[in-house]
Amino acid sequence: MRQEIANIIQEAEKHLNFSTLLHPLNADAQKEGFLSDKIEEPTFMYIDAHIPDVEFPVFDDEGSVADLYRERMDHVSLLAGLLKAVGNDAVFTQLSLDVLPIKSISLDKRHEKSVIMHAEATFDAPMIAERFMQALAQIGCTDWSVEIRNNISSRLTADQWEKLLIIREDVVLSEDALHALIRHEIGVHVLRSINGAKQAEPILHVGTTRGRLIEEGVAIYMERKGGPLSSRVQLRHQAVTYAQTHSFRETWQMLREHGCSKEGAWRYTVRVKRGLIHGASHGGFTRDAFYAQGYEEMKRCMANGFNLAAVLSAPIHPEEIDLFDLEIFALPEWS
Repeated sequence: MRQEIANIIQEAEKHLNFSTLLHPLNADAQKEGFLSDKIEEPTFMYIDAHIPDVEFPVFDDEGSVADLYRERMDHVSLLAGLLKAVGNDAVFTQLSLDVLPIKSISLDKRHEKSVIMHAEATFDAPMIAERFMQALAQIGCTDWSVEIRNNISSRLTADQWEKLLIIREDVVLSEDALHALIRHEIGVHVLRSINGAKQAEPILHVGTTRGRLIEEGVAIYMERKGGPLSSRVQLRHQAVTYAQTHSFRETWQMLREHGCSKEGAWRYTVRVKRGLIHGASHGGFTRDAFYAQGYEEMKRCMANGFNLAAVLSAPIHPEEIDLFDLEIFALPEWS
């Protein structure tokens, strides 16, 4: 029964590719009109995706681990409902808040009005792809691949079900940023996925709900090596919060006032407003808040002595480690 539930979750989440399904089809045209002041607020169109209903068998197991299965079943059903709500801005926003709630973070005041500085970017998408393939080989991962696409809002994304790392075609990175993103994408997203698949308990193959919600926090922790949260991640959290009571243009303007270029502010605002049709609508997609929120939660866990190797051995929350007979894998040399 538990393996059946894990299989249903995996099949369901293959259809829940937020990076692609929430990327506006007309983003380029709307960007040109917006940045040239030909339009006040953008109006977005999305893929007309069929999101199948998610149905699970009756599950009567008892105990702490069984409760994690029930929680995960509920969570994937809510995620499916969120994608089905695209087209109704108010409903989409409320569901996003229900599934991915915003929490306050300890904002570093030094970054509140700072210009986001960029090191010299020398690695384009094909060069990034090559380095990603090298990093995958270093951890003995031979069944993942790397693709370059233009239909995603994120710079990079990891699709664990397709075993695919996707790089947006216009991305250019500095050497330091590239190393950080190798730790983020491969050192966490890929590693937790392939290690989880080796565990005996089926829910570890798909991750617990809390494990999924802290996933980006673990990735940022590894990216930053436990150091201070970057202004970029702080500002994205601030943009999600601000967007709840402001339009696309107002959110874009706030980001401009915090040092973003016109193009950079556009990209950040699209990330937090994706899923909405009307730029004038308040609200949006709250997932970007989980980078900063998860990072602060991960730092608290590590300060309390949790084993980092165990955290990277399956997509679970550090506080769930003791619930499982977990096989703990060695950390990569470059972690």
